[in-house]
Amino acid sequence: RICRLLQVRNGVGSRCRICGSHYKTSISIFPIISFRYVIIGLCLCFISESIAGAGQLPSPKNRITPHRWTHMSSTSSAVVYGTDSFIDEMANYLESCGYNVMKVSQEHGKAVDALVSELQRQNWGFRSDYAHYDGSYGTLPVSDRRQPSPITPQLVVCELVLQTADGHTAMQFVREVRKASPLTFIAIWSSTAAESAAARLACFDFGANMVTQCAASLREVSVQIARHGRQGGKLGCVACKMQGLTEDELWAHYPLFHTNNVNLATRCVLCSKSVSNFAVHLRNDHGPPGRGEMPSESRRAVTLYSFALVVCQRSDGRFLLVQEFSNQGFWLPGGAVDPRESLCSAALRETKEEAGVDVELKGILKMEHSARDGYVRLRLIFYARPRDEAQLPKSVPDYESLGAAWVALEDIGTLRLRGTEPAEWCRYVAEGGVIYPLSILSDRGT
Repeated sequence: RICRLLQVRNGVGSRCRICGSHYKTSISIFPIISFRYVIIGLCLCFISESIAGAGQLPSPKNRITPHRWTHMSSTSSAVVYGTDSFIDEMANYLESCGYNVMKVSQEHGKAVDALVSELQRQNWGFRSDYAHYDGSYGTLPVSDRRQPSPITPQLVVCELVLQTADGHTAMQFVREVRKASPLTFIAIWSSTAAESAAARLACFDFGANMVTQCAASLREVSVQIARHGRQGGKLGCVACKMQGLTEDELWAHYPLFHTNNVNLATRCVLCSKSVSNFAVHLRNDHGPPGRGEMPSESRRAVTLYSFALVVCQRSDGRFLLVQEFSNQGFWLPGGAVDPRESLCSAALRETKEEAGVDVELKGILKMEHSARDGYVRLRLIFYARPRDEAQLPKSVPDYESLGAAWVALEDIGTLRLRGTEPAEWCRYVAEGGVIYPLSILSDRGT
């Protein structure tokens, strides 16, 4: 490339002052260059970069993008740590996703500080004083502005084999990376850790964002991370201080990076509201749910209508049916649950009010839950026996019903019925259908 002709010597290893490309060798040039050659070089350099970014020319292998361009460049940066075979396979995989990949080989017994130093020598952003940066891309202390800017890798993929020396070193490496770079997404690749609950907890305690053995899941995450900060947004993450995010990028970034964080009470960067749980607020009140493009899980009041029905059978096999108002025919005793009333209490009360019979609940036949527009309907169908079979059913008409009667199963089908429930459930009980114990219901009222 023409930028090699304009490279300025800068110690061992050089960085082009125009395009930021880093090379292991330096090329001396004459201190005086004609101004027109500088202009020509600039034009050719940027044209070359544009062509390479468009995919028409291959980028140099393991090429490092300048830190000040990382946020808006067409290529993302990643570190792969592990055995040689894992590194080669994973690096090819990430490069297919558009990442520039740095390979860090896992050597048995190699100290963690040596691994981090290896990254520092390659000008990657794992520095002891990185925690004092403001978290924005390209921000450095004034004293360091003349030095090559370190790159903050957006993704680190670390191979982990449990109960091995290399596995211990890998976990220490993850911890050091997390301490040095809060902006980096750390994915641990391990078939053993992914299937072990205790190992997963340990990985997240060390600072990992993800533990997986699924290639499709890793690709989904890597593509999503590579897109962060590419739309010229003005927002910053309240947890890790990543800058340049749009509303939708922040909406995707926060749960991906910070789901394991403690609940954060803060002022929302989008609506300026003080919220007790930023993750829940962001998920439900902003992004696609906030625009009505997908369901919101906000804890808004939802009306719940609860009902209890009773299938009461006498020892002679007859069933208790209620004659409904408005000439609707017969139906099962039951009705709506009153405020502060339990389902069982409602079943006993409604049977007494509508049928005039005191019953004892023996079990549960079915529980139904129906979600409707604006409300939710819950109905429990009980099985019961009369407390006193000599007690006569109700016969005085009132607001609740016209009365009640004990009806044989074969006669139910000949009656005018309000609905199909009497025929269905009485037949179900008569044919020996399963009756579930009341103990499966935790039913409380006040």
